[in-house]
Amino acid sequence: MGLRVLMICTFAGVALAMAIAAAVLWLLGDAGSAGPKARDILVVYGGGVAVAIVAILAIAWAFLDRALVAPLLSLARGMQTATHANPDHEIDFTQAHVLGELSGAVEAMAAELATARRNVDRASCKFSMPVKAPPPSTTGMWRNPLRRMRAMA
Repeated sequence: MGLRVLMICTFAGVALAMAIAAAVLWLLGDAGSAGPKARDILVVYGGGVAVAIVAILAIAWAFLDRALVAPLLSLARGMQTATHANPDHEIDFTQAHVLGELSGAVEAMAAELATARRNVDRASCKFSMPVKAPPPSTTGMWRNPLRRMRAMA
């Protein structure tokens, strides 16, 4: 489950809990001995509080998505690029985030990874032997039996 999906499920769960609480309050207002005036007050104030809570949740969701989820997803994409494709890839942290020291640690890790890959490449080039092509008379002989018979004749 992705981070955004987890956030959506969390906030949807909170909204569902609010809806259940509102329904329970509605039923309690109907079951009480108070007249219709008390129920109207409960609906007005309860509805106002519910709208305020939904607004606060929407603002919190937007802030968390912008300040936490988007930078984490960008960080994950940058780390995948540095790991699998380009070890010299610089991970961009220009947007506002609340990740603290994580950005510096990831940049240091990416630099160390690039250095280690360069060292491995240098060592493998130094100690490897070039592969020589087979002699021209045997090239393709085993795939073509007629050529093999002509070479032996």
